[in-house]
Amino acid sequence: MKNVYDSFYTERGEEIALERQKTAIDFHDGLFNEITQNQTRGIVSDAWLESD
Repeated sequence: MKNVYDSFYTERGEEIALERQKTAIDFHDGLFNEITQNQTRGIVSDAWLESD
């Protein structure tokens, strides 16, 4: 997650982002791990794992 939490324009926007940061990171990590496990088992192609 490309420093999404570092570029908000208002103090309130930053507060909201910080409140949700752990949930968003946990979701991302869980999804990434699930896709990685499926890829290891040959269920998902490598294209799903490419990210910017």
